[in-house]
Amino acid sequence: MTPPSVDSSLCLATVTTDSFVPGALVMLHSFLKHHRWFKGDIVIIHGALAAEYRTYISQIHDRVRFLQVSPQLQARVDEITGVFPEFASKQARFYSLETFQLTDYDKVLFCDSDLLFRQPIQELFEMPQALIACGDGAYYQGRGRRWGSSIDGAAPNNIGRVLYNTFNSGLFLVDRALVTDDHYAGLLELVDSRIYQIPNMKLADQVVLNLYFAGQQHLVSGAYNYLLAHRAPIYEREGLGLTDARVLHFNGRHKPWLAHDVLRSAQRDPAFIKACGFWYEGHVECLQQLYLQTHVPQTQGV
Repeated sequence: MTPPSVDSSLCLATVTTDSFVPGALVMLHSFLKHHRWFKGDIVIIHGALAAEYRTYISQIHDRVRFLQVSPQLQARVDEITGVFPEFASKQARFYSLETFQLTDYDKVLFCDSDLLFRQPIQELFEMPQALIACGDGAYYQGRGRRWGSSIDGAAPNNIGRVLYNTFNSGLFLVDRALVTDDHYAGLLELVDSRIYQIPNMKLADQVVLNLYFAGQQHLVSGAYNYLLAHRAPIYEREGLGLTDARVLHFNGRHKPWLAHDVLRSAQRDPAFIKACGFWYEGHVECLQQLYLQTHVPQTQGV
């Protein structure tokens, strides 16, 4: 398949924190491994990422830049954590909304830092739809979601409605038509504690994105965002197994770079062990690249 036009302006964005840096490095390395044509920017959205970790991430690609979360979004997140302190450990999840401030690009691919690319996904960049994503757990289980009751002045008003075809926010591709100041402002309005009162408080940015863009999303195969925590309903709905995944998403609470998490999850889920094996291969390749970047002189003029 022909890669996207080199004339197009593309961006890959992700959110990371100090504790998620190993995941971010592997995600970026695996994406670039399978998309060698990619010459766009990589934007790392963060709250206060340590300088040492910025150095490591900068070695992954020659067009990495860092974007600190805006005071406006942080203030909205602080309101939520003030009402629901349990969101304090999840506040970085809201930072994906900063994707809609990246107005200099034709297309922006947002990826969570706990993804692993196993195959190319370049065909998504050729699709005409303005918002491309994959279903979430409710979608694969064939049920709807409903969040909140009402927020005066918030638009569009999907609050309190049952929404179907909801999508996971771990990977989505947006066209420049949606990456605007107006859409960013509309998303900020929905970062409000009142949308989390019923029935599910585990989700953060995913609630906001689904409320705001309800009906505008184009859902593609779960192979492009294979949710490990929902692999059974994915198989039932689409017939996809672990090895069919183009992109693996470690969307559960246990992450492959945390040894205790792996031990706990492996006791009850052998598929997680296999998925971790794929991730560890990517981790080793990433570490080798970082080593070569810092220890092997770059040949000039080649």
